[in-house]
Formats: sequence, C-alpha cells, structure tokens
Amino acid sequence: MKLIVDSNDYALCRGLSKRLTEKDVEYEVRHLKTGDFKWETDPPIIFERKTIKDFMQSLFNHHIHTQLINMQEVTPYNYIIIVGNLREFLLNPEVKRRYNIKQYMGGVCSLAIHGAKFMFCENNSQMVYLMKKTLEKFEKKDRPILLEKDMIYKSKDVSPYTKTLMLIPMISSEIGRAHV
Repeated sequence: MKLIVDSNDYALCRGLSKRLTEKDVEYEVRHLKTGDFKWETDPPIIFERKTIKDFMQSLFNHHIHTQLINMQEVTPYNYIIIVGNLREFLLNPEVKRRYNIKQYMGGVCSLAIHGAKFMFCENNSQMVYLMKKTLEKFEKKDRPILLEKDMIYKSKDVSPYTKTLMLIPMISSEIGRAHV
C-alpha cells in the first residue's frame, strides 16, 4: 500500500523521506485536497499533521475546524496527529504569554465533540510509526476494545476534559480526573 504525502508542504516532505524509508513505507508526493497524508485504502485513511504550535494557531483562526470537516466528508477514517512535547511547549516563556493548558485541552475537547480523532506523538519518526500501524490494523480489520476506557467514555459523570486527557497515552481515568 502506498502512502500519499501532500506536496503543499515541501519542507515536511523532504524531512520525512528518510523516516518513511527507514520504516519501509512506500510513498508518493502529490497534491492532496484534504489532509497531509493519505493511505489509498477503501475507504481512504487520512491524517492531518499539526505541531502543537500549529494546532494552537489553527484553533484560534478556526482553520483546523475546516480541515476536520473536509476530512470527515471524504472518509470516516480521519485523524489529527499532534506532534511535539506538550510540557516543553508550554514551558517556553514565549509560548506562556500566548497559550495555556486549558486552551489546548478546550480545543481538543471542542474538536472531539465534533468527531475528531486524535493521535499524539513527540516526533516525526513516531508519527510515521503511528500511520503505518494504523494501516496494519485497518487491513486486519483489528478493532481492539479498551473496556475500561470505553465504559468511562460512556459515563456522564466524567468531564470532557478528563476524557480528553485520557486520549494521551499513559493517562488513566484516575490521573485524568486528578488533573482537571
């Protein structure tokens, strides 16, 4: 299966070529109408990549909302991948003047309510791994169910903020509730 990489971001394409090759991902660079990456499956799997800074900026100008709607019109298999270390981002003095954790969590919650599905990673190598693993799971029709989290998500007693925090790997319901 071939991964299509959007040609609109030339710097990203150049920087990713090594990562894609290292992970044995066959890819082609060409213009995509929506998303930054697309597996040409039936239906397609589309990913929109955002650094944390890009994500925050796109929340304020509402561009991410338009991107989400466009992806949802094409396929139910659409994902927003947020790349970066949130702690490092928020500790940056320049960033602290503009953004805070509540804005970040509120943005994730707002988009999640509208059907956004998120993946989080710290770098492009991890992002490539996530995209490749998503394809593998899709091809196997693997639909793992996380019972504890599934039951918590259905509970009306759990705040949207806690549910959002639980999307981050290694965050349990107890940790999520403790930080809200």
